[in-house]
Amino acid sequence: MGLAVVCFFLFPGFVAAIVGPPLDRIKARRVLSRARSPEELRAAVGSLGAFFPLRDGSWVAVRYTDTHAAPGYSCAVAYDSGGQWLYSNHHFCGRFRLYFQIENQTRRLATALGESEEQILQSMSRTAPEMFALANATNPVAARKQLLTMGFTK
Repeated sequence: MGLAVVCFFLFPGFVAAIVGPPLDRIKARRVLSRARSPEELRAAVGSLGAFFPLRDGSWVAVRYTDTHAAPGYSCAVAYDSGGQWLYSNHHFCGRFRLYFQIENQTRRLATALGESEEQILQSMSRTAPEMFALANATNPVAARKQLLTMGFTK
């Protein structure tokens, strides 16, 4: 017991890496499953996650948390309108949230330059190919397939 207490104070990053992911996964499932509207899902994904409305009217919500304190950990939980859950411990480092910020900046710049929608889409597909494919998925099946290629599991 004494050794555990010493480790907790001397190596808090290691303790966080052990207890953080399961606790984050439990919290993600709780908050995502309780959300009842797109607005609630946007709030439920947290500060590093994202809500992806899909072309057919369905959606995917990804809640993402991480820490950079050594040794660090990452926890991504995806929940879609079909009720499917996918999980990843890949370190996305805020790319879910950043994707939409980059898209907005790209669109503003492209509009100022008189670029077409096709040019905007080409730019986004080069800038963030994984997130672009997820954001442009046509339905939950296509979105799940993309998430699996990004390192998510069922």
